[in-house]
Amino acid sequence: MNDTLWQMVEQTAAKQNIKTSDVIVEAIASHVGEIIRRDRSLSNQKIAEIMTHVTGLEKELDQVRSMLSQGQLSDQKTDEQQNTH
Repeated sequence: MNDTLWQMVEQTAAKQNIKTSDVIVEAIASHVGEIIRRDRSLSNQKIAEIMTHVTGLEKELDQVRSMLSQGQLSDQKTDEQQNTH
């Protein structure tokens, strides 16, 4: 995610007093909802699969948020950058 988009997510989360992952999940759910509304041929099973993926993304985002708050991701990124140079 580019810095500008991430700042927008953080600002929205702060305004609404929610987690950044909640802002992202809501955006994904809104997008998925629009796909479902447009594509009437999707079966209930396919819709359930899509929602399962959204739930998985929410869990992953929570893990990333936790790692960011602990500084683990920035350390990992620095290590990766050093290894490529």
